[in-house]
Amino acid sequence: MVPLLVTQLLHSTGGTWASLGGFSAAVADRGGAYRIRALTMGALTVGAAIGVLVGGMIGGTTWLAVALTFVVVGGLSLAREFGISAGGVGTSIAVAFAVSLSAPSPTASEAFQRGAYLLAGGAWAMILALVFWPVRPYRPLRVATARCYRELASYAEAVTLLGRTAPNEAQRAALVQHRRAIREAVEAARSVVAVSRRGGQGEARRGERLLLLVQGADLLFGTLIALDEFLEHATEAGQHDIAATTASAAARFASTARRIATAIEVEPSPPGVLDIATVTQAAHSPPSSADPFRAQSARLLDQLEEYTTVVAANADALSSDRPPHIPPALAILTIVEDRPPVLETLRASLTLDSLAMRHALRVAIITAVAVLVTRLLNLPRGYWVTITALIILQPFAGATLIRGLQRFLGTVAGALLTVALVAVIHDSRGLLVVIFVLAAACVAFLRVNYLIYSILLTPTFVLLAEMSAGDWHLAELRVVNTLIGGVLGLAGAWLLWPSAERDRFPELAATALRAAAAHLRVVVAMWNSTGDESSVALAAARRDAALAITNAEASFERMVAESTRRRRELEPATTLLTFTRRLISADIAVGTLRHAPEAGAIRDDVARFAAYLTSTLDCVADAVAERRAPSQCEPRPPVVAHAELTMPQFHRALRQLDIIQAAATRLAAP
Repeated sequence: MVPLLVTQLLHSTGGTWASLGGFSAAVADRGGAYRIRALTMGALTVGAAIGVLVGGMIGGTTWLAVALTFVVVGGLSLAREFGISAGGVGTSIAVAFAVSLSAPSPTASEAFQRGAYLLAGGAWAMILALVFWPVRPYRPLRVATARCYRELASYAEAVTLLGRTAPNEAQRAALVQHRRAIREAVEAARSVVAVSRRGGQGEARRGERLLLLVQGADLLFGTLIALDEFLEHATEAGQHDIAATTASAAARFASTARRIATAIEVEPSPPGVLDIATVTQAAHSPPSSADPFRAQSARLLDQLEEYTTVVAANADALSSDRPPHIPPALAILTIVEDRPPVLETLRASLTLDSLAMRHALRVAIITAVAVLVTRLLNLPRGYWVTITALIILQPFAGATLIRGLQRFLGTVAGALLTVALVAVIHDSRGLLVVIFVLAAACVAFLRVNYLIYSILLTPTFVLLAEMSAGDWHLAELRVVNTLIGGVLGLAGAWLLWPSAERDRFPELAATALRAAAAHLRVVVAMWNSTGDESSVALAAARRDAALAITNAEASFERMVAESTRRRRELEPATTLLTFTRRLISADIAVGTLRHAPEAGAIRDDVARFAAYLTSTLDCVADAVAERRAPSQCEPRPPVVAHAELTMPQFHRALRQLDIIQAAATRLAAP
C-alpha cells in the first residue's frame, strides 16, 4: 500500500507495478533465517523486475511473445526442484512476466520504468520485513527449535495414554500424526540451522547450542518412539504397573519439554528448566535381565533422562555465559548435508524421464497456448487467463483439479464480493483501506486455505486495477478469464504426460520398505559401537526411513484424491503404509537393546533376526514395485541366547512383517 500511496502523491502511473513487486516479495517471505529470507526476496524482486522489462518490450509481437513465454515459464517451473521457496520465487517471476507481456510497452523507456517501479516495490518489502522489524539473527532458529519441543511434548502426552490401555485405531492414528508433526518440525529446524551456520552470523556459541538442541530433539524423538512401542507391548502383556510407571515418566517429560520450548523461545530472560529436568524420579529399578519388561523400561527412561538433562542444560545456557555439561554423544552431532549439488539436481531434471521436466514442459506449453488464445480472441486483461493456468497446474492431475476448483469457486465468490464493495464504497480513499485489509487477510490465509485466499485475492487485485474507475465489470471479466485459464490448466494436466498417482505409488511404497530394511542394517552394523559415528549413522538412517514413509503416504493421499475406486479397494495400501511405519518403530525399539548389559551376548541373535527381516523386506519391496504378490521367503531363524530379552521385540517386528506381506499380496490382486 505504501508504494501505491507514494505514486499517487507523486502523480505517477507506476503504482500498480510497485504494489505488485511489494506484494510478491512479501508473499515470498516464508520466514526462517534472515539471510535466506533476504536472498529469497531479493531473487524474486530482481527476477520479476527483469521479467516485466522483457515482457513489456517483446509483448507487442504475438509469436515472439508465445515463444518467449514457452522458454521463460518452462525454465522458471524447473525451480520447483530446488525447494518450496525456489518454486514460489519461480512462479512469482513468471506471473510478473505474464502481466507485463499482456500489456506491451509503447517504448523501451516505459518498459524500463516498469522494472524500476517493481524493483522499488520489492526493495520496500525487503526493508519492511528485514529492517523495520527487530533483526534477531537466531530468532527464526529459536522459534523452529522451540516448535520441535512442543511437538515432542504433545507426542509424549499422547504416549502416556498407552500406560492405561492398548490404543484403538483412532489413538494409533493420532500417534502417527504426532510423529509426522515432529519429523516436519525437526526437518524445518534443520534447514534453518544449515542456513544459520553457513551464514556465520551472530554469536557462534549460541548457534552451536541451538544446533545441539535440534539434534537433541531428534534423539529424544527416537527414544519416545521406543517408549511408545514398549508401552503398547507392556499393556498387551498385562504389565500394567510397569506401563503406568513408564507413562508417568513420559508425562513428566512432556511438562519439561514445554518448559524447554519456552526457555528456547523467550528472550532475553527465559525461565530456568534444569531444576525440573528429571523425568524418572527414581521410578524404576536397576536393569535386570530376569525381568525384561522392567529392564527395558529402565534403559529407555535412563536414556530419556540423560538426553533431557543435557537439552535442559543447553536451553538454560542460551542466554547465559556458563558452559553446560555436554556428553560426547550429543556434543559432536552436526547437520548432515545430504542435499545434492545444484548442478547435479539440474542435470537429473533435464530428461523426459524426470517428473520435474515433464511438469515444466506441461506448464510451458499451456501458458504459451494461453498467451496465444488471449491474443487471438483479443481478451482484455488476458494475463488473468495465463496466471490461472500457471498457478493451478500441479505435477499431479488430482492436485491440479482440486486447485482449479478452488481457484474458480474463489474467483466467483470474490467477484460477487467486489461488486458489493464497489456498490457501497465510491471514495478512492475508502477503497485504499479496503484493499489494505483484503491484502493482509488473503496473505494470512495463503498457507491455510487456498479457497479463502482466492476469494479475498480477487477483490484485492480487481480494486487495485480499477480503483479510480470504480468499474465493476472487471469482476465479471476476471471470472470469465479464470474459467478459460482453468480449462486450459486442466486440459494440460490430463492430456500432457498425465501422471496417475497409482502408477507412482508402488515404487514409493517399495522405497519405504527398503528404507526400513536399510535402517535395521545400520542398527546391526553399529551394535557394538557407542561413539559419535554410530549416533550420526543411526540418526541419518532413522531420518531416511521416516522421510521415505512420509513420501509414500503423501503419494497415497494423492492417489485417494484422484481415485474413483471404492475406499475398501484402497485398504491394502493403507495397511501396507501403516504397518511399515510401525515396523520402523519396532526396529528402533530393537536398537535400544544395544545399550543393555547383555548387548554383546545377543548380537548374533539380533544379526540373524535382522538378516531375515531385511531380506524379507527387500523381497516384499521388489514385489510391490513390480505389482506382483511376494514370493515365499526364507524360513525364520531360531533364537537361542537371552530369549526373554529379545523375543518381545522380535515378535513385535515379525507381527508387523506378517501384516505387511499379507497387504502386499492383496495389493497385487486384480
